[in-house]
Amino acid sequence: MAFDLCSADNNLYGTSIQISHHIENYALLQRETNQWKDQAKNWQEHFLRVEQERCSLVSQMDELGTERLIVCQIHLLHRSAN
Repeated sequence: MAFDLCSADNNLYGTSIQISHHIENYALLQRETNQWKDQAKNWQEHFLRVEQERCSLVSQMDELGTERLIVCQIHLLHRSAN
């Protein structure tokens, strides 16, 4: 009977260690998941900033193109008037 108690104690101790490892692994996975979520949020915010900058630059290019077209038309009108 003492042998059976020792064996049961060993099994219980082994199971307790397994549970402890599972708890540690679960906590680690939770931390990693939170890190990936934060990283994804950072990437999304960075993408939005870059996209806003791109749109701003496209608008500036459009304005410069329009101004250049107006200047060319003025020069053409001025030449034809002379």
